[in-house]
Amino acid sequence: MEKEMIQKEDTPEETPEYKTIGKQPASQAEKETIPKYLLPTKRLATILGLIFLAVIALALIQLPYDEILKGNLEIKIGYPLPFLDFGVDATENLPIKPLNLIIDLIIYLILAYIIDVLITLVISTNTAKIRQQEGVGPKVYEAEEVAK
Repeated sequence: MEKEMIQKEDTPEETPEYKTIGKQPASQAEKETIPKYLLPTKRLATILGLIFLAVIALALIQLPYDEILKGNLEIKIGYPLPFLDFGVDATENLPIKPLNLIIDLIIYLILAYIIDVLITLVISTNTAKIRQQEGVGPKVYEAEEVAK
């Protein structure tokens, strides 16, 4: 039994090779692989809110006022699918349609993301052009340099 213990202690243990130890975390690798202009910024929520308000304003502008004056109150808010439906004949149903609202919000979110990426791209290209032009400019000559 002592011989077995000695043999176990004398044999060197193999250390496993860890593939991820000493390397960068996955979140940092993700940030390095995805370009900065494709990451959403704080403007995304503002753009989404403005799109939502624009859809509501568009629905209010397109109200058929002559039908309202006749007494046929039919208001539909939402584009491309109406997610709010107010009407005299629709009193038994809820005015909000959750499936249409979810689909519209997904469309608005994609649209807001595209607008945010485009704004970020335009701003980054303009600042890059300005930085390139900072080095190029008129040169001021000293009196001694002109004489030479």
